[in-house]
Amino acid sequence: MILALLLGCDPCDADCRFMRARATFGKDDAATLAEIAAVDDPVERDMVRLRLAAIDPTRGGFLCRDASTDYGKARCEQVVGRPHLGGEPR
Repeated sequence: MILALLLGCDPCDADCRFMRARATFGKDDAATLAEIAAVDDPVERDMVRLRLAAIDPTRGGFLCRDASTDYGKARCEQVVGRPHLGGEPR
């Protein structure tokens, strides 16, 4: 809750959950997964997974195993399978 206030976003918002998960990504997998799991909508939850996996596909493989939509599963596996495309957009 305090982190959400510091980030200036609603604690129930998927974008805020993404930012919080991003802060733990690569450092604490359990915390990253907990932030993702807190997103109520399955489509938005999978989008958070995809956004994280796109940041670092070589570390994002664990995110794909719990994708809940068929599209989310396919896209996540595609992103993780192409690690050379990882990184922040310019």
